[in-house]
Amino acid sequence: MVSIKDDAQEDKLDEIRSREEEDLATILAERYKLPYINLSKIPLDLDAMKLIPEDKARSGNIVVFQGTGRKLKVGIRTPNSNETKERLKDLDNKGFIATVYMVSDNSLKKAWTRYAEIQKYEAASKGSFDISEEEVDKIITEKKSLEELRDQLMEIVNSKEK
Repeated sequence: MVSIKDDAQEDKLDEIRSREEEDLATILAERYKLPYINLSKIPLDLDAMKLIPEDKARSGNIVVFQGTGRKLKVGIRTPNSNETKERLKDLDNKGFIATVYMVSDNSLKKAWTRYAEIQKYEAASKGSFDISEEEVDKIITEKKSLEELRDQLMEIVNSKEK
């Protein structure tokens, strides 16, 4: 039977292991002259993450965690890995400018779990469309009947699909 004391000790050991792993990533970052970042403490940009498919991100020990225009922030675990270098080269070939950060294995694993959210987001956004506040106001003020409103909305939906 597991006692409360055992659970508390296990939690403490997990915390120590996690801290040690982050410390190791910090040391490696200094060795490779890369900045270090703990991805568990920052928001991840799901759109940026899509730039590297999950299977390639996992095999390359890499994740794109933020993006603004053509500038990306990329976390890597092993800078000398051929697969990591290939993923970085792929981004470069697509015209992106990557700032590379050293991250821990725990940071990568945590980031990779977010790929599931990307799939849910994409599934939820299928069948939806954006309509500006100005378009809504215009439709409401111009249309008198519910049928006219429905017809106008269908026109907008059809134009957005093209």
